[in-house]
Amino acid sequence: EGYKVVNFTQKLDHFGYYPENKDVTFEQKVFINDTFWAGVKAKAPIFVLFGGEMGETYGPDYVRIMALSGVKFRALLIHIQHRFYGDSIPSGSIDLAMDNHMIRGCLTTEQALQDFAEIILSVKANYSAYASPVIVLGCGYAGALAVWFRLRYPETVIGALASSTPLLYYANYTSTGGPLQSAEEVKQWFGQMLSFAAKYVNPNNGLIHNVCKYVDEMGDNVLEAMAYALHPKLYTEACIEGQYLIEVESPFEIPTKTTVAWQW
Repeated sequence: EGYKVVNFTQKLDHFGYYPENKDVTFEQKVFINDTFWAGVKAKAPIFVLFGGEMGETYGPDYVRIMALSGVKFRALLIHIQHRFYGDSIPSGSIDLAMDNHMIRGCLTTEQALQDFAEIILSVKANYSAYASPVIVLGCGYAGALAVWFRLRYPETVIGALASSTPLLYYANYTSTGGPLQSAEEVKQWFGQMLSFAAKYVNPNNGLIHNVCKYVDEMGDNVLEAMAYALHPKLYTEACIEGQYLIEVESPFEIPTKTTVAWQW
C-alpha cells in the first residue's frame, strides 16, 4: 500500500547492437512511493531500489531499510524491475524472448544499467526533482548493479548501497570447482549451504534439517549428502568422484526459461 505502479516504455537495445531491434520496446515495471517525499523545494532525496533476477513485484517500502530511510529523510522511493524478469519481459513471454537470439542478446548488465538510468532521469523530470540527490540500493546481484551504476553513472547518483553482495566474486577472487583439498574445505561448503538455506528458505520447511539428516545418514560421502539435500533428483550430477562441481545453473531450481535467462 502507498505505492503506485507505472509501466515505462523502454528501448530493448540502448546501444544499437542489433539493427533489427532499432524500434523494439518493452514495458518495464516501476513502483513509486511518494507519500514520504518532502518535495522539490526541500530538495528531498530519491532512493532507488534495483530489482534483480527474482522479478520482485512489491513496492520499494517493502524493503525495511527503504521504508525507514524514506520516513527519516522524507525521500521519494522507487523500485525498478529488472528487464526479462517479473512483468518486464520483452515479447511478452520469457519463452519467446529467450528463443530469439536478437532479443536474448539484449539481456545484459550493460543494458539493464542503462534501463535504470533512463527511468531515474524520467522520474526526476516528471517530478521536476532535478536538484534531488539520488542513492541506489540493491540486494545480491542487484547490489552489484547498484555499485556498478554508481561507478558508471556518477553524474546521476551520489551513492550506492549493496546488501548481501559478493562484489569480489566479479573480480576473479573466488576459487573454482575441483577436487577437495582438505576437511576444512568441506566445512566451508557445508557452511555455505546452511547459510543459503537460512537466508533464502523458510526454516520451517525442513531444508536445514534435511541437510543435517542426509549428512548423518550417508556419513562417509559428505559431498553426496550435501548435494542430495539440495536437490535429490539432481544430486548424482553434482558429485563426481569426490568432486563437487559448481555450475552457473542453480541446483535449487528446476530448469525453465527463467533459469536459462539467469544462466545467460
